[in-house]
Amino acid sequence: MANQDIPRGFLPIGSASSSDYNGKTAAYAIAAADTTIYGRGDLVKRTGEMVTVDGQTYPVVARATAAGTLLEGAIVGFDVDIDTYATFRSSGAKSAPRICFLPSDPYVEYEAQTDGNIPDASAGLNADIIVGNADSTTGQSIMEIDSGTTTAPATTAALPLRLVRRSRSVKNESGANAVWVVRINNSATRSTTGL
Repeated sequence: MANQDIPRGFLPIGSASSSDYNGKTAAYAIAAADTTIYGRGDLVKRTGEMVTVDGQTYPVVARATAAGTLLEGAIVGFDVDIDTYATFRSSGAKSAPRICFLPSDPYVEYEAQTDGNIPDASAGLNADIIVGNADSTTGQSIMEIDSGTTTAPATTAALPLRLVRRSRSVKNESGANAVWVVRINNSATRSTTGL
């Protein structure tokens, strides 16, 4: 049976370090002037800016772009929006920054769907991301791993993701729209270059 085409962004599932991923997150802010829609599973990057919300200072993140981006992690949730109770950040400029949460551990492993076919032999290669607006009804990301639509998996150091393996899920076959386990290859946390 062919894999279903249901992109859902990047879901943290484990860690490559000696300790397991336990759901621990850090708080970041999306700038009020940012007009992008953000959803759970969207990869984000640090902007190098800080913002103060209710007396607390947060690093500002923005949606990740293609190759060359130093990634911070994938959004797993948002602070409650008391005006709309939305579980995502809708599009358009806002009156205040929106707080989001993500695992900033650079060794977290994520599951994500490919936009095409990545052969199992590609494990260990680096890959790019396919960026898209989150679903405005569910708040779920539609980001995917680029199978070669824009940039084929390769040894190129600038590609932001490392392909670990195809997910071991029972219903995940090799072929189009397979789910892969990835790690952040270009991590803002591990980078020796400042932001």
